[in-house]
Amino acid sequence: MSANEYLQMYLEETGEFLESLGHLLLALEKTPNSINSLNEIFRIVHTIKGSAAVIELEDVSEAAHQMENLLTAWRKNSAKVTRNGIDVLLACLDALKAYHQELSATGQPPEVLNVPMEALNLLVHECSDGLSDVVSKTSDQIIRLTYTFGRDVQLQDLKAKLILVKLRTVGKVISTAPTEAELSEGRAFEKFSVDITSQIPVESLVRLTQIDGVQSCYIEKNPSIKAEAFSSSTPPESIYTSASVSTSQLILTGEKDRKSLNETPSGVSGSSSDTLRVPVARLDDLMNLAGELVIQKARLAGLVDSFKAFFSNNAVAKKLESIIYALQMKSSSSDLASLLVDLEDLKQDAQTIKGGLRLLEDLRMVQDHLGRTSSALQRGILATRMIPIGPMFNRFQRMVRDLAQTTGKKFDFEIVGENVELDKRLIDELTEPLLHLLRNAIDHGLEDSETRIKKGKNSTGRLRLSASHNANSVVIQVEDDGRGLDIEKIRKKAIYLGMIGEEESGLLNHKQVTEFLWSPGFSTADKITDISGRGFGLDIVRSRINRISGKIELFSEMGIGTTFQIRLPLTLAIMPTLLVRVGGQAVAIPIELVLEVAQISTRELHQVQGVRTMELRGKFIPVVNASTVFNWKGNQDSFITDNNQTQDLDGKSLQESNPTCKVVIVTSSRLTAGVVVDDFLGRQEIVIKSLSDNYENIRGLAGASILGDGSVCLVMDTDGFLQAALSQEGSK
Repeated sequence: MSANEYLQMYLEETGEFLESLGHLLLALEKTPNSINSLNEIFRIVHTIKGSAAVIELEDVSEAAHQMENLLTAWRKNSAKVTRNGIDVLLACLDALKAYHQELSATGQPPEVLNVPMEALNLLVHECSDGLSDVVSKTSDQIIRLTYTFGRDVQLQDLKAKLILVKLRTVGKVISTAPTEAELSEGRAFEKFSVDITSQIPVESLVRLTQIDGVQSCYIEKNPSIKAEAFSSSTPPESIYTSASVSTSQLILTGEKDRKSLNETPSGVSGSSSDTLRVPVARLDDLMNLAGELVIQKARLAGLVDSFKAFFSNNAVAKKLESIIYALQMKSSSSDLASLLVDLEDLKQDAQTIKGGLRLLEDLRMVQDHLGRTSSALQRGILATRMIPIGPMFNRFQRMVRDLAQTTGKKFDFEIVGENVELDKRLIDELTEPLLHLLRNAIDHGLEDSETRIKKGKNSTGRLRLSASHNANSVVIQVEDDGRGLDIEKIRKKAIYLGMIGEEESGLLNHKQVTEFLWSPGFSTADKITDISGRGFGLDIVRSRINRISGKIELFSEMGIGTTFQIRLPLTLAIMPTLLVRVGGQAVAIPIELVLEVAQISTRELHQVQGVRTMELRGKFIPVVNASTVFNWKGNQDSFITDNNQTQDLDGKSLQESNPTCKVVIVTSSRLTAGVVVDDFLGRQEIVIKSLSDNYENIRGLAGASILGDGSVCLVMDTDGFLQAALSQEGSK
């Protein structure tokens, strides 16, 4: 195995270990007496130390070794777990993560590992008195450990090096067989021997070096002396056999300790042999192929329908049969008989058509089977991209802990729905928006304990991050029980910034006022802090959510708290949509954003403050014409005129003839509106492709797709579309 392959293995394994280590340290801080957490932390640090030493990352190995010394003191109860100790270990973790990120990005070890070694060494020194009583003191002796690997074990050279790394932490290695140089050459071997001097008990050496792939470990004490006691005729195996009983006992003892070390506390998953690492790029390729299969399935369905329409002219066959019957009843001459023969041929043609229809039914069955297979393939590939949202949620625990200490605010942070699964791409895109919402809740939402008590609240606040399934989407919420939004303060700030007039602002309801918070640069913070209110505003949060076809809403009540609710599709790869026709062009609207469709009379359209509206269950919503917004010529152009009158192209009032128009009621993060379209084409799953990658960004459009007949359909971005539509209305 090459050095690059070893490095890649280290990066993949250590990256997961560092992520788990952060969660475990926070769990240990909450429950300092948790033996399971402490053992798991020790196991991870110990593994990182060994892996780093194998690829000669000495700084990492040394830092992990010193962290291990502190953890050993805690495990042996020679020192208590303290908040200061957790802080130091978290600082070490931060340094290791930064080192790991740079190593991953460049492939070269950073020059400096910024671990707080002085603080760590001081803690270890304070624990040294208790620790010295724990470590067993014995006279130096030479011990030979001979490890036997299974025949099918892979990476024997790497495993042997790992054993050496572990042994060098507790003693001095004198010699090895094969030698270390031979190990580096990658030679195959079944046994690996190490001569070592150490002051720790032999039992501890065996436990320390238990790794996967080692079938047995035989022990000899002072092997050179023992060798002289036997004649040359004595086979070496006799020596090993003489120690086999005690060795098996040692290995059994070690296995018990090993099981206790491998006990994983709730919330942290161990590795599994059933897990296979697959690059995301390969999954993307498979998803693209599944998408093409969806397109071909739709094309096949279209062809079947076309053939059926072509062959299903049953009226012709019935008409021919009736003519033949009538002529048979009137037959009186030879000419008529000849004509009957010709008509009989036509009858055979009609029967052929009927036979073709039966074959089409067989084709329809094949199509249905293909549809079920492609759907199953699609679901299977989607499942490979779906990962639990928990690891991403748990990353925020450290940040929340640190902000609680920085602000001095006391609150409980609750995470719910860790097992909810979401497309990996969506999870990657969500991190920054959620980070900002949490920081915003801590900085501006939650009050300090003194203020909460004065308001009659519990002195400890509550911050909740949750995820749940809702139909074909995932709902993520950030909730706090803090001060809530001051609507009047927001209103005054909007007036001050010239965003609205004072009189006009008085007409706005609660939801309309909160809409100002989504404007670029808008903030009601009295002062800018390093926690929030700088650089990353709610406008960017909404933009990021919209970019991944999501929707974000804000709910708040003054004195009670605030909730941000994000609704996301399960995946961005294949999207269920409603197909409509606008100006001769097929347009797909994400089905999650479609509330309903309707065919309404023009008498139901009203003018409210210069905006065309319709009534929907007691509320008036704006109505816009899709062909006008996109500047396409459509069948419904007669409903949108410059003077906002409902007229046809000849200028006559349409109410006289009472025509109808087709409307799709859609929702966005800002409002609900009716979109006038030319026709409804039905529901269809599409594979969305980016316009920016293949053409350019167009306001109101999120992407494009290929339909079953090979034509291109455009995918509507409801937020951008409605914003463009209302801008056009306002400019009239």
